Amino acid sequence: MEDFSTIDIKINNINNNIKKNKVENPNEQDIIAKNFSKNNYIFLVNNLFSNNPQMLHEELSNNESKMQKSDINLKEFISIHFEYDEPKKKIIYDYLSYKINLFKNFQKISLNIKQFEEKIIFPLYERITSKANQEKKNLDYILYKYTKIIKKVLNKFDIIEEIAPYGSYVNNFMGEKGDIDICIIPKIPWYSCRGYARKINSYIKNHYIGHITLFHKSKNFFLISICDNETKKNIDITIHNYLPVINSQIIKIYSQFDKRFHIMGIYIKYWAKLNQVHGAAYSYLSSYALILMIIHFLQNVIKPRILPNLQKIPVNDDFDNPIFKDNIYKYYNRKKQVSTNLYFESDMKKIENYLNYINKGEKNEESVGNLILKFFEYYSYFYDDKYLISIKRNSLEECLKEKKDNYAFSIEDPFELNKNPGSSMTKNRAEHLYFVECMRKEINSILLGKNIKE
Repeated sequence: MEDFSTIDIKINNINNNIKKNKVENPNEQDIIAKNFSKNNYIFLVNNLFSNNPQMLHEELSNNESKMQKSDINLKEFISIHFEYDEPKKKIIYDYLSYKINLFKNFQKISLNIKQFEEKIIFPLYERITSKANQEKKNLDYILYKYTKIIKKVLNKFDIIEEIAPYGSYVNNFMGEKGDIDICIIPKIPWYSCRGYARKINSYIKNHYIGHITLFHKSKNFFLISICDNETKKNIDITIHNYLPVINSQIIKIYSQFDKRFHIMGIYIKYWAKLNQVHGAAYSYLSSYALILMIIHFLQNVIKPRILPNLQKIPVNDDFDNPIFKDNIYKYYNRKKQVSTNLYFESDMKKIENYLNYINKGEKNEESVGNLILKFFEYYSYFYDDKYLISIKRNSLEECLKEKKDNYAFSIEDPFELNKNPGSSMTKNRAEHLYFVECMRKEINSILLGKNIKE
């Protein structure tokens, strides 16, 4: 791994070459600068989010001392090596200085993080998952009830390929209260489904089964929203909306593979709702967007990786000579037929072997408290919006955007092309700034033990 002095030598060499007119191509200087900025961003991320926090902060402190002796201080290092704007450079400098100083009392910080786990995270996780399991049993009945209704209305037309639930009912991230989403996967194109959607709508109304709150044609599917008269639960029935079914299934596999991801997801969803920074309808992020951000963080930011990329695991066991599988699904996006690959690995032993292969035998044993702290650090201080948040790409290098946008967090959907689950939050608007402020407050509370209930 490169250290700060190695990077400084690289920068000086590039500057010297430019001064001596060794750059023959007039665009080469821009290319060098762009690549160097990208490499340094990845270097920064790899160092700050490595496996051993004590070693990391000792390294930061030692390097700060070395840089001061050679007249290069931390502020100059950040200024030279990273293409952040000046206000963000100052924020990063202030935070790194604060943390270097804070971690001089590493034992106290470690105790605070441990108590954060024992007194807040784990009890909260047990409470929410216990209530969610009970809620899921109640929803099992609703799924059975509405599956039966759908079959009664549509079976005579022989258009049903499959009826599948999706959302939090499937993906393992249901809260204390839940609803259910049901997808009818038909044998016919979505634009031929309007009449069948109306038949379900009419049957539910005419038999007083539920109150229809919405009947809607989206860009490529139909939606019926219902409040069930018997249970007062909300049910969404969609027709030809298959990709969320697959999204729910892949998230479930990730949650089963490493419990730390499941705990992080439950806690961060709870934190977002508690701080009222949750919900796409309010210009914040949906639960789905937050979950994708956590997976990306555990795949491409934390080292060694905690989660592999399930969509890039070869079907053969010889990972040095990989053979990949395609499961092509065609669907309509704004009246245009497109295709996407739905393949992902679900065999736990195979996933474990692949993770061991890409980590070169290293295991990440970091505690869930540290991971939650680092999640908030990454997205509130160090995330660079020139990079996509993606769970379908193998590294940060692959996540560099092709074009700029104005989203606070550009999140790539794992299966649906040209969909950004983070599009609800605009960069530097009030909601984004408040979301970041809440993350930074949570960091401070964790480090100083402010949120620990005595």
